[in-house]
Amino acid sequence: NCAGPYMLTEGEVLIDACIWCKTDYVDISQEVPWTLRVKELHSYAMDAGVMIVPSCAGSAYSDLGVYLMAKKIKDDFGEAVRSATCYCQGGGTAAGASGGTLRTRAAMGNIDRDTSAAMADPYSLGGYVAEYDRNGIK
Repeated sequence: NCAGPYMLTEGEVLIDACIWCKTDYVDISQEVPWTLRVKELHSYAMDAGVMIVPSCAGSAYSDLGVYLMAKKIKDDFGEAVRSATCYCQGGGTAAGASGGTLRTRAAMGNIDRDTSAAMADPYSLGGYVAEYDRNGIK
């Protein structure tokens, strides 16, 4: 998959091919409906020893920054970070949405209620930390 909307490009065929050929898959989608579909293929990828990594671009820098910060605090002070807030700014006045992004926005108008509800839940794709609740409290 190289351009969205991923949820409409039948990218499952590409992931199936990756699983069949034992080739890892990475995409830059930020579409919750697509990522929910990709999660359904997880067990097949696991059985084949293939990594499927959806949605790795938009938040990769902030995710990596928070991870490295939390690791540094744990290493230096022996304390686990329970919660982190990250602020990112990008684009500026010259930045605009790509054609794929605009097509994805248009496609979102046709999603079903269950998918819409999943998109409204910040934990629909996971994010549970075993020792803490969603607010970082033990």
